Amino acid sequence: MVVIVTSVQISIRKDIYEKLKALKKEDESFSDIIDRILNGQGNLQEVIKCYGIARGDEDAEILAAYKEASKEIRNSINSRMNSRTNAER
Repeated sequence: MVVIVTSVQISIRKDIYEKLKALKKEDESFSDIIDRILNGQGNLQEVIKCYGIARGDEDAEILAAYKEASKEIRNSINSRMNSRTNAER
C-alpha cells in the first residue's frame, strides 16, 4: 500500500504564527499542532498560561467558555470541510 501525503501552503498572520509556535511541542510540525487543536486534544492549561488569563477562581469559568467555544469552532470547521468535500465530488 502506498500512501501519498500532499501539502498546501497557507498564509496566516504573524501574530497567529507566534501563538501556534508558542503552543507547538518540540517534536511537532505545525500541521501536528493545528490537528491537535482542531481535534480538541490541546492542553487547556498550556493555552491559558500562554495567554496569561488564568486568575484562580475564574479558571472554571474560563474552562467552560473555552470548551464551548472550541466545540463550536470544531463543529463549524467540520461542517465547512464536509460541505466543501461533498461539493468537490
